[in-house]
Amino acid sequence: MVTLNQENMHFADNRILLSINLAPGQSAECEVRGFNTQILHQFQVFSSGEQHTIVDISDVVQSMLREKTPDLPVLETTNVVDNESFFSVVAPYAEYTIKVRIINMENQTAVSTTDLGLYRAFPGGLNRSLLNMDGSVFTKKRLDRSVQNILTTRTASKDIVMKECELYPLYLFLERIPRATIQTKTITVISEGKTISLSLQLRGSNFDELYALNVENIRKEFLNTHDIFSTQMDFYLDVIEEDETPGKAHLCSVTITEDNSTKPLILLFKNTFGVYEKKALNPLFEVESKFEKSVYQKLDSNHEFAKQSPRAVRSDVMAASLSINSTEEFIFAMDILHSDDVWLEYQGKKQPVLVSTDSVARSNNFKPFSMALSIEPRMTDPFAPVDFLQDSGDKIFDLSFDDTFE
Repeated sequence: MVTLNQENMHFADNRILLSINLAPGQSAECEVRGFNTQILHQFQVFSSGEQHTIVDISDVVQSMLREKTPDLPVLETTNVVDNESFFSVVAPYAEYTIKVRIINMENQTAVSTTDLGLYRAFPGGLNRSLLNMDGSVFTKKRLDRSVQNILTTRTASKDIVMKECELYPLYLFLERIPRATIQTKTITVISEGKTISLSLQLRGSNFDELYALNVENIRKEFLNTHDIFSTQMDFYLDVIEEDETPGKAHLCSVTITEDNSTKPLILLFKNTFGVYEKKALNPLFEVESKFEKSVYQKLDSNHEFAKQSPRAVRSDVMAASLSINSTEEFIFAMDILHSDDVWLEYQGKKQPVLVSTDSVARSNNFKPFSMALSIEPRMTDPFAPVDFLQDSGDKIFDLSFDDTFE
């Protein structure tokens, strides 16, 4: 018997364990093939006397994904469609199959051959304690209507609260439909008793596919259509109930709170589910600039050794903070710290950064606190920006100051 611990859709960064039941004197020849039948990895395992032989193939699947994903940072600007409210998203994934041939080593005859189904792995991963309870977040989110269906780590509930400056598309997987058919899905959005409908033709696939709701554009639609400046919206997906009657499933509710900062400081990051979200930091920050110079001696024209140095490389470290007012906000902040793709957005400019903190202490008696963060650009620059050399008469926290962080 040959099994995989993952369902047909799963995360590549979690353990992908192939379990093979081998009797004494047997071995297994295994092949991992891509969707185009190309053999990506071959290996052989032998009976160890245990009932099941376990092989972790996650490294193989991750290498497949790395070939499809450009070098970090991977900001998905091409996936955000400004003038569309409900749109399809092309997500990086790896598709593969597994073939296992069990052999009797004594006479080298095949005992059995197993072709496992087609699998699709996405970048990202779940906490292993969650995997012990439910191995597939995709199946859980699609089938259990009590579970929040949006791919966000902001909250586990269906009530999503965002500041105005944090508005960003909400991503979700919709149930697969046969490749040979075309199906139109409709999402109904209700705000202050008024309704708009968002329709999209879903693409046929063997798997659930990724789509996005552009919250900011939906808000503009309410303003243009109903003259409503929405601060609360309820999202419903048209579905077919078990008795084959049409119905509506509640996707989520979005509450938009006012942002009082004139120049918000925002982190745009890739979350655990492999999609992007925004989180506003406290508006006050400090930047410490460090200059690194390497000094060497060189023989000059007078045959004397003189000290010389190339241009100093400047590294800027921003000291910022994040207000944590609930356990959910703490979990969201931890996801930012775990992320491998974070961007700093300030005054309309984005730049890739590294975010870290020294340590975080919490107790079972939660109290609001401020989390100190260190934010450092991924790139260093040996040249001072021209804007910084101009005497504009502005305060230090203006656009010229922002240029020093490039």
